[in-house]
Amino acid sequence: MNLLEKTLLGIKRKTILLATAGLLLTGLGSCHKNSHISNTNLNQKASYHQIQQKQEPLDKILADLNSLPAPKQVKTKTFEQLKDALTDKLISQYTNKITSKPPQGQGNKVKDLEITDNDDGTYTLKWGYKNVGDYNQDSVVDIKDITPLAFYFQQQANETNKWIDGNEDGIIDIKDITPLASNFGTECAGYLIERSENGDDFYEIEDYSKVSFNESSGVGRKKFKSPDLENLVSGIYLRVVPYDSVNVKGVASEPVEVPENELPTAVLKADPTQGKRPLTVTFNALDSHDNGTIKKYEWDFDGDGNYDVETTIPTISYEYNESIGIYNATLRVTDDDGGTATDSVSIEVLNNPPVA
Repeated sequence: MNLLEKTLLGIKRKTILLATAGLLLTGLGSCHKNSHISNTNLNQKASYHQIQQKQEPLDKILADLNSLPAPKQVKTKTFEQLKDALTDKLISQYTNKITSKPPQGQGNKVKDLEITDNDDGTYTLKWGYKNVGDYNQDSVVDIKDITPLAFYFQQQANETNKWIDGNEDGIIDIKDITPLASNFGTECAGYLIERSENGDDFYEIEDYSKVSFNESSGVGRKKFKSPDLENLVSGIYLRVVPYDSVNVKGVASEPVEVPENELPTAVLKADPTQGKRPLTVTFNALDSHDNGTIKKYEWDFDGDGNYDVETTIPTISYEYNESIGIYNATLRVTDDDGGTATDSVSIEVLNNPPVA
């Protein structure tokens, strides 16, 4: 009797034992109307049907694993040792089916999420892929993940292979079969982007809600990057959440806070600043600046607090032709993040005496 036949026989025996135990529990539940076991089973069934998770029969998985050929660069003995270890773990952890699920648990939480201000009114999120056991980085933990484990077997974990060190003990060895088997079937179809106004109640950003796994990049550990996110203000929080192919959510990342906007600088110049009426003055805000982009310029020529004209260019002319006096002309600039700044200059309009 070969390894696969022994495996399948063990599965059948376990299935029979579990079925018998299930019948006994069902009988106990029907005899006791308030049975906790009965309620738990109902909740589990309801939860299962609600998320509609995919299931794969273990005997098929083990058959595929048994027939998986060793890569040319790997010793056959090493590869067979890893296959046997994975087989033993799968049999001990699962009965007759393996359920696919999104990355779950603290070990799969994204902890390197970072936010970048693009200085144009938008922000970008970046993070690294986290799905323990997915050693070949193809979005799902399955039998193919023993191949990279075999390639780096008995090597020290470093920047080029540390995602294969599933138990994070610094060396890639037989013990890394355990996290692979524990997360077997875990699938990451991509990440949802969620926001919160207070750091607690998160919801999806509709226009940029999903970043699929196909949008990841890089050799080795995959990296993700969000689209440029608009209409964000400082003080709100963002996070990413993995999801599987049936849209079940996994463990959310650590959140990041949108940084405070750096305000622009307004610089107003006028030429001339004094003269007889009618006095035409050219104003310019060419020296105004921002770490992003100044979106608009507002001009208050008489200094009464009401802005007379709004432009998208930094120069304008105005003619003073009514009352003589000193006017506190004011400029207000607004950047792409909504930040504002003001500057003023005094304009003195003199009387033009009559000609006798």
